Amino acid sequence: GRGARSNISDKVPTTPSASLQPTSTVPESPVTSDNSLTMTTSQTLVTECHTLYSIISVLISFVHPVFHIFALFDDHHSLLKFYEFWSWVVFPISLGFTWMSFALKPLRNDAKYLSCLCFQYVIYSISITIKFYNYFDKSVLTLCIVALTMTVVGLVLFKARSYSKKFSVTYISEKLTRVVVKDGYLIGLAELGFLSFSAVQCEGGIENDNGNLAPWKECYRILSAQVGLGIMVVVYISLKILFGVVILGLVPPRIRKKHEISLKKIVKLNLKADEMVQYSALFLAFCCAMFLLGMYGSQGNFHNDRERYIILSIPIFGTISLLLPAIWKSITIYREMMQETTEENPKNDEEGASPDPEEKRGEEVEEVEEGKEVEEVEEVEEASSFWFGTAVFATTFHSTCNVAASITLDERFLTITWSSFPFIMVAYIFSVLCQPKRNHPRDIWKLRIHFASWAYVSEFSCVVWSYRREENSAVILHLLRAVGQTLLFHYGALKLRARIGKLPVEDLAKFLTNTLFTGALKALFSILFLTFKVVKCIFSNNININQSRLIMCNDVSTCSSFICVYLIIWWMTKLLQGSFRSEGRNELYMSIEKIARLKNISLRRGAEGFFSLTTVVCAIFLFSMMSAERLDDTTVWAVGYTGLCAGMGVLCSELYTGLKEQRRRRIRRLSAELSESGTTTNKKEEDPVDEVSWFYTCISFILTSGYATLTAFYGITLKDRYWFMATIILSIVGISFVMALLSKPKRKDMLYKSFLIFHFFKFAIFSEGMTVVGDCRTGNTINLVFTLFRIPVWCTAFFIALKLRESASKHDPKHLSDFLCETILVRGTGAIGTMAFFAFETVSCYISQNSLNENGQCTDTSTVTLYLSSYVVILTTCSFATRTVPESLQKELIWEETSIATLNFIPWQKAMVGLISITMIATLYLLSSLGVEGDKNKLMLAITGGVGLGTLLVAWVIYLRTVLTLREIHVSKGNLVGEGENPDRRISMGNMQDGMKIAAFV
Repeated sequence: GRGARSNISDKVPTTPSASLQPTSTVPESPVTSDNSLTMTTSQTLVTECHTLYSIISVLISFVHPVFHIFALFDDHHSLLKFYEFWSWVVFPISLGFTWMSFALKPLRNDAKYLSCLCFQYVIYSISITIKFYNYFDKSVLTLCIVALTMTVVGLVLFKARSYSKKFSVTYISEKLTRVVVKDGYLIGLAELGFLSFSAVQCEGGIENDNGNLAPWKECYRILSAQVGLGIMVVVYISLKILFGVVILGLVPPRIRKKHEISLKKIVKLNLKADEMVQYSALFLAFCCAMFLLGMYGSQGNFHNDRERYIILSIPIFGTISLLLPAIWKSITIYREMMQETTEENPKNDEEGASPDPEEKRGEEVEEVEEGKEVEEVEEVEEASSFWFGTAVFATTFHSTCNVAASITLDERFLTITWSSFPFIMVAYIFSVLCQPKRNHPRDIWKLRIHFASWAYVSEFSCVVWSYRREENSAVILHLLRAVGQTLLFHYGALKLRARIGKLPVEDLAKFLTNTLFTGALKALFSILFLTFKVVKCIFSNNININQSRLIMCNDVSTCSSFICVYLIIWWMTKLLQGSFRSEGRNELYMSIEKIARLKNISLRRGAEGFFSLTTVVCAIFLFSMMSAERLDDTTVWAVGYTGLCAGMGVLCSELYTGLKEQRRRRIRRLSAELSESGTTTNKKEEDPVDEVSWFYTCISFILTSGYATLTAFYGITLKDRYWFMATIILSIVGISFVMALLSKPKRKDMLYKSFLIFHFFKFAIFSEGMTVVGDCRTGNTINLVFTLFRIPVWCTAFFIALKLRESASKHDPKHLSDFLCETILVRGTGAIGTMAFFAFETVSCYISQNSLNENGQCTDTSTVTLYLSSYVVILTTCSFATRTVPESLQKELIWEETSIATLNFIPWQKAMVGLISITMIATLYLLSSLGVEGDKNKLMLAITGGVGLGTLLVAWVIYLRTVLTLREIHVSKGNLVGEGENPDRRISMGNMQDGMKIAAFV
């Protein structure tokens, strides 16, 4: 934690220049002697995790052997299959906990502890060996391979653990809290739990077979994908800990610097042969992981042996692609260290004395500094020709498939061209802009030939295809597309390329590395994930690629295509913004203060914001539609084209803004007023915000009015469709209501308070009252109890919000502006986006079933989304509450990294840790249940969601009580908020909603 590190002189430097500071009194290297160990043992450092972590690891690692033993000795066939199924489900997570046990107490080398580790690993290894031996028809070769692999892995784990005594306590404390506990134990193993729940939901979602246990063979596909991806996650976490802790601490800085690859080197492809092979293997491993993640939720058994071999071989290939670069790099580093030692020993013998360690360390730092300076001088002016050649090869392949489709009229070629079009589009845009300095006529003609060979050949091949299929409308469409692409190329791409080539060297390097190359990779990986979602549909429906246009997956493919186009448009918007000089680029961005005030914003800027919001909503809607079984074509195409038109509007607006700003700055440069006007503009944009615009309050008022109207219709007409529509938007309305309460903390007049009270009465009292009336008339007891429970919760939340509003009003102007802009506006809209995704999941289920629950469908999905949205609302309110107290007092609300590792909490934090842990497990289970319907799930979902909601509400009350106590302390002092410590290295309950948001979109 920050508090513990602030009093330590034995620090590990993050940059080589840190060792040149005169205040450093201890060696900076993580490899330490006995003296440094003695110096740091008196400090508050973490040398081992709490024993509870080890106990949990042992228990979970023994779960797999227990299930496997039951599966071996049970004679009941169905029960045997049940235990075998669960042994595969828990296999990756038990493997991860077993390996993680070796890193929890790195300095414990006594015989008793080592014997426990050895016993735990041997028991688990024996169960794994027997399991694979039986799975592969009792093959002796499989038995030998698995046994040898587990033995080698065990020796590596014990050997890596033995190096911990060479590190300083400070280094161990930092890596143990940040890498082992946070990245490995909490985040990594939570991912494994999320993957395990997917197979559990599949087993619970399928119907029973003649009253026996569920035929879990229908879960073979998702089980294989979950186990394979889980193993890859475990291997990645283990390698991250091994290289990030052990090897990073043992390797000298000079050698470590030689193996650090910057993004500039990758763009210029200034890599050695072995480095290219390693990065290619890592890229293949990532593609394998994306494929397995795309298979998430794919129910059903393997339809044939070919499908089975594909899904089983991909995780094996991905794991090997992860291990080979790691082994290769380890051997290379070891050889370089041995070579360096061999070269230094004769030199020391000739001099007759060993060099001073401080002098040797200074030489290493100087070499590292020199290498850093050399690297900074080498700026990137163009990407490597290899990337250009790769793009040309991709476009040529696409054109060839189009020509083949037009000649043979084979549907398979057309399927390949349509599925690969987003990838080809990204590759082509990259090829046009990757070498902007080459303006020779020969280079321009090369680009024109490249454009003609792709665009004209592809479009005219499609014209021939459509003409031979007598699709006259498609012929006109492809001709118009060819004309449009020609105009975009000559008047758009070439103009943009010329402007990029005129950028300064530093701006050009940032554009090529960050905007162009990194943006292209992000777009490609996102498109790859969406493509694998379509592949999941193909596998689930056993579609033969010879079938006409893959009709059963047409809707999923259409949704994927539209989202891919949105991604490309957003990337092109970033390219437009990056093509301007850095000193004028700030004029293209709209500050968060302006967005909060909604003042001095032109109509075009407002329309651009509306178009951006429309594109995002359409993208979320289409992504949620990809999990539906069947869709309405009209709805998909209407939403898709709406988002497409909105995205094009954003792109055109950004282009107009950039050209207008460039023209304005050119005029100012001629009149020598550029610098003065730029300073004035920045000052205006940085004015603090004391209240959020009335526009957002009106939006909240409209949402609550709509919710009240739906509940009133439900109470009067007793039609379930109104109740379901109100339930879908309940969480969004709730968080918008809380945002409206806190958006104007300075307003204390009676008129505004009366408006808030009326707002609350309409939303909480009237709406819930009408829902109670409807539930009483329909006899829905469960909903009646839940509605009556919500009324005191809303009343309590309203009272606490008024208190927090009063506390926020005492902030100084700067911190009040940060609270309103960053906390209320940014985090609030982020939470609304998450809940919109949950709501669209329910809508997609309703559209898929073509009913509003009248046939009993979609109850599981609606229940899951209601619980998850409730969790997001509660955690977001905690995030709001955290920022209402001064930063100097927020340390009482912060969970230190060291405290998480040692479980050293004060009493109320200990209670919250247990409650939040239960809620997070329930959250992972519910996230895996999205889109899964089945009779066996209903009771389990109700229990899991209810337990998670109850524990989170108790934690919410404890947390807000602590916040109010700190508020009273703050009010009693009568001070405004001053500059406090920035808690960016800590974890608070309020920040957990970001983690939930990430998990939801994954």
